[in-house]
Amino acid sequence: MRNKNDARYKRTHKLIMDTFKNMIIEMDFTKITIKDLTNIAGINRKTFYLHYYSLDEILYELQNEIINGLIDILDQETSDENSIDIQKFMTAFSKLLSDDQPLHQRLLCCENYRFVAEQVQNIVTEKCSEIFFAGKDIDTSRKDMVTAYLSHSILTLWRNWLLSGCEMTKDEMIHFSTQLVEHGLDSIN
Repeated sequence: MRNKNDARYKRTHKLIMDTFKNMIIEMDFTKITIKDLTNIAGINRKTFYLHYYSLDEILYELQNEIINGLIDILDQETSDENSIDIQKFMTAFSKLLSDDQPLHQRLLCCENYRFVAEQVQNIVTEKCSEIFFAGKDIDTSRKDMVTAYLSHSILTLWRNWLLSGCEMTKDEMIHFSTQLVEHGLDSIN
């Protein structure tokens, strides 16, 4: 395999990923082929295989990119008291979604990419549990319900916002979703 620090390697790797992202926006994952991807990217199959073993590997890399972005947001918005500033989190999350809205909308809202949304949700659930319950002795059933509430409500709110065609402005959505999540959390404190 080539030197991954080489500028040409990085450029080709980015080209493959960008082409793959555009194809996801246009079609279902099951319809994407390596042949079509390499034709659209203007590279040969051998070049593709220098970068990836399969389309699944590209999808996995993309999924990890999204998940790592979410983890970074959660880590940045966590205070010393193991709590999250929900409004800051919602603002950062909306920025993450806006950075590549057509792609994120497709991955989080399309039934054919449900497995990606579920993986993202699992990571958010796990991270919320780590943050909110670190060092606290809380029975598992309540802990599981609270983390499920947080992760499901946050992702479902934003998924619905995307599906609605973003009828509310982003700022209105941040304010609205923050209120819903915070008031739900206030009820159990």
